[in-house]
Amino acid sequence: MRTRTFPRRYAAAAAVGVVLGISAAANMGWLQPWLRWLHAVGGDKVGHGALFGLMAAVVVWAWPRAKWTHVALALSAFAGMDEAVQYLMPRRAFSFADWFASLGGIWLAAWLVARKRAR
Repeated sequence: MRTRTFPRRYAAAAAVGVVLGISAAANMGWLQPWLRWLHAVGGDKVGHGALFGLMAAVVVWAWPRAKWTHVALALSAFAGMDEAVQYLMPRRAFSFADWFASLGGIWLAAWLVARKRAR
């Protein structure tokens, strides 16, 4: 059992790390060309939903014994803090719409993974 849980938890840590890394890179202005492209193909709302949804799917998958709602709540708080930090950054802007897009991705992905796991 121990050998099965560690790789999953590493995957969850990596997923959270990727989101943190992307957020930090965007805060420093390193992703401006990519962000312009994202706006051209549907906006950053799609990016928020997809990025946070993928992270939620990996984290819920990694902790099969945890309630998916608890994981989604924790990741929702993380998304709120990530969006709140943008208020302090000169290159970024706080947006409730971005936060709600992140929440939608988190809750939908977490629910889908939990539903698949219950079968």
